[in-house]
Amino acid sequence: MEEKDFQNLIGSLKQIKLTQAEKLYILNKALVAPIESPYKKFLKVLVPVCLTIIISFTSTMYASASALPGDLLYPIKTKVVEPMLDFVNKSKSPEKQVAWQEEKIVRRIEEAESLAIKDKLDGKRADKLEQSVKKSSEDFAVAAKKTKDKGEKVKKEFKEKLDKPEEKPNEHVKKLKKTAREVIDKINIK
Repeated sequence: MEEKDFQNLIGSLKQIKLTQAEKLYILNKALVAPIESPYKKFLKVLVPVCLTIIISFTSTMYASASALPGDLLYPIKTKVVEPMLDFVNKSKSPEKQVAWQEEKIVRRIEEAESLAIKDKLDGKRADKLEQSVKKSSEDFAVAAKKTKDKGEKVKKEFKEKLDKPEEKPNEHVKKLKKTAREVIDKINIK
């Protein structure tokens, strides 16, 4: 094919035009055709995976609530769930903060009592629980000071709870309660 023939071919191709009906047909097909999102397949996988993770996480957190020291889920209870609740409760009123710290102390004492009943409360676990009780007692004291008017009343009520006898007397549990009492006694709310 020579240069002249090629130029004639190009010129004749440029002269070809779509009719109005053909233009409307193509436009209609383009606008009506569904456009498949490139993210559709990704979302089909992402949504179930996210739901599975959320359900697994919340189930694990819920199951950890009854865990005792030495159980597989106990670290989740004390290092994930309770710090999250600490954060949530810091934005609440001082009374609610006091109630949360009191609950943490009671949890540790109940854990110690449960372990004592099962004869699984050894010195190492008792020491860890005692450290936790001491920390929560100090946080309790700080929160109780903020309540001013109700602080002494809250302090007295909590000390009465600590004086309730345990099901199976155990030296470690008594020591935990004594630690909590000592820290709370040091509070000067005025």
